Amino acid sequence: MANAEAAAKGEEGIVDRMSKLPDDLLRRIFSFLPSHRTIRLSSLSSRYRYLWRSVPTLDFLDNHYPRDTFEEVMENALKHHGNLETIRRFRLRCYGREYNEFLISKWMNLSTAPSCSNLQGFDVHLVDKYRVTLTCAIFSCPKLERIRLSGGIVIDEIPTDARVFLPCLKTLQFRWLSIQGDNTLNKLLYGCPRIETFDVEDCFLRSDKPRRTVTIKKLKAAGDVLKSISGTVKQLEMCTNMERSLIWEPNEKVVLPSLSYYRLETVKINGVDGRRGIEIVKYFLKNALVLKKLIIGHSYGSRKLNEETEKKIVNEPRASPQSAGINLICFRSSDWL
Repeated sequence: MANAEAAAKGEEGIVDRMSKLPDDLLRRIFSFLPSHRTIRLSSLSSRYRYLWRSVPTLDFLDNHYPRDTFEEVMENALKHHGNLETIRRFRLRCYGREYNEFLISKWMNLSTAPSCSNLQGFDVHLVDKYRVTLTCAIFSCPKLERIRLSGGIVIDEIPTDARVFLPCLKTLQFRWLSIQGDNTLNKLLYGCPRIETFDVEDCFLRSDKPRRTVTIKKLKAAGDVLKSISGTVKQLEMCTNMERSLIWEPNEKVVLPSLSYYRLETVKINGVDGRRGIEIVKYFLKNALVLKKLIIGHSYGSRKLNEETEKKIVNEPRASPQSAGINLICFRSSDWL
C-alpha cells in the first residue's frame, strides 16, 4: 500500500490525482483546451500519450505554432486523430500567415465530411488574402448547432440539386465573406428550421434575391444584406450606416421590402444621424405591429438626440396600440461596438 502511494507521488510529494480519472472524464476536460495544449500534455505522462487522439475537439490557432510548422501540425493532427466521427467542435484560426489554400480547404472538408455526424460547432477565420471555397457538405451536418465564418471564405452558389438541411442549427454568424448566387443566402436560411440568431456583417453578396420566406428570432445585419432576406424577424439589430442598409425611393421614402414586421418586438439601430436616420426610426414605429423596445445609437462624433427630437419620436404614431408603451433608449454608437 505504501509503495503504491509513493509511486503516485511526484518528486515533490504531490499526488497525481488527475491521472486516476477515467478516460471519458479526461477527454471532457481536455475538450475545453486549445489543441496545442492538449497535444503538449501527451508528453507529460504515458497516461496522456494517446488520449488527445480521442478528444472530441479540434481547436487550432496558428499563432501558437512556429511559422513553418503549422501546416505539418494540422496534417498530423487530422491524420492521427483516432476517430473524426467523434469530433463535436472544430475551430481554425489563421492570422496573417501564408498557407496552402488547398490544405486549408482539405482541413475544412475533413471536419465536415458526412462521417463527422456528431459535429456541433464549426468556427473558421481566415485573413482576407485567402479565397477558400466552403464545401456544400457542411450544409447537411445533422447535429450542427453553431456556424461561425469570417475572412477569406467563399460560399459559392448552392446547386439546385444540393440538399441544405441543418435541423439543429441555432446560430449562424458571417463576417467579411463572399456569398455567390441568386438565392444562396435564402436557401441556406430556409434549410435551418430552428435558427434563432443570424449575425451577418460586411459580406459581399452577389445578385442575391429573396425568394423563400424564413423565420429568424434575432437578425443582426449590416450593409445590403437586408435586401437579400425574405421572412419574419423578432429582434432586429442594424449595425452600420443606415443609408447602405436600406433602399431609398426617389421621394426619400425608406422601404425594407423583404422583411415582415408582424412579430418584430425589438429594433436596435446604430448610426442614427440627421433627417434620414429619424425617418428610419419613424418607419419602424409605423410598420412594426408589436414593437416593444426601440434602441437608438447616434453616430460617433455627432450630437446626442436633443429632447425635442426624442419627444417627436416618442409621440410618433404607432402601427398598433400594443406598442404604446414602447421603451425608447438612446446611446452613442461607439458604446455599443
